[in-house]
Amino acid sequence: LGNKIAAIQTVSSIISSIESQEALKLLFRINGRNIGDPMDPPYVNYNGVYGQFDHLLVLKRDDCLACGKIEGEENVQLVVPFDADVGYIFKAMEISEHKLDPDLWMITNPMTKEIYWNPYMPSLKDPNIKLTSLKIKSNDIITLSPLGKALAESEIKKYNVVIAFM
Repeated sequence: LGNKIAAIQTVSSIISSIESQEALKLLFRINGRNIGDPMDPPYVNYNGVYGQFDHLLVLKRDDCLACGKIEGEENVQLVVPFDADVGYIFKAMEISEHKLDPDLWMITNPMTKEIYWNPYMPSLKDPNIKLTSLKIKSNDIITLSPLGKALAESEIKKYNVVIAFM
């Protein structure tokens, strides 16, 4: 047959069996029986061009949204309608069990530092402005920061919010 690369189904099966084997190692270890050390490093990359698996060393970063250890920050993903406005962000936060008073929180873009909502500035306090008119796209991150009384009383000093349009 010559030098042929495995079919997609074969590669998927191999990856699934590796995942299952690692899960079994951890389950047995929890119950006091060691059937082998977990894979270290725990990440594997499949190179389809060469048909080989490579181990990846992935380090956690303290400033990472997903795996970091930043205290006083919460990471939230909001799914909003395509025609959502700034006021809907606060409604969606309440739905996701983070009730915030719009008069005590500011919304900014963490990359550009642009202010989208500031309750202390009348020109930046329009709850009806559409997110799309602010050039917010799906998977963009916005930051909600407390002001005034909320700054003194809230344990959370910043919400990193990933916006996803439905």
